[in-house]
Amino acid sequence: LEREMQLRDYIYEVEYAKEKAEAEGLAKGLAKGMEKGMEKGMEKGMAKGIAKGIAKGMEKGMAKEKIEIAKKMKIKNKTVEEIMEFTGLTKEEIDKIEV
Repeated sequence: LEREMQLRDYIYEVEYAKEKAEAEGLAKGLAKGMEKGMEKGMEKGMAKGIAKGIAKGMEKGMAKEKIEIAKKMKIKNKTVEEIMEFTGLTKEEIDKIEV
């Protein structure tokens, strides 16, 4: 009877240790997975932000260039229709340009 109780206690301790090790392993795995996920998310977010910034900068640069071309065309007394055709600007946008 004494030996049986010792064996039961031992089995209980082994099972407890096994469950504890599994729980610790899961916790470590979860923490590592979240860390990697956050790193990838940050990288992806930064890449998107950079791409968006570049696109916005190019868009602004192209808009400025259109205005500069329209200014030069106004100085050369080109018609609003010609300026619209070559720059893609609207009549309202062209009317706002000062030379």
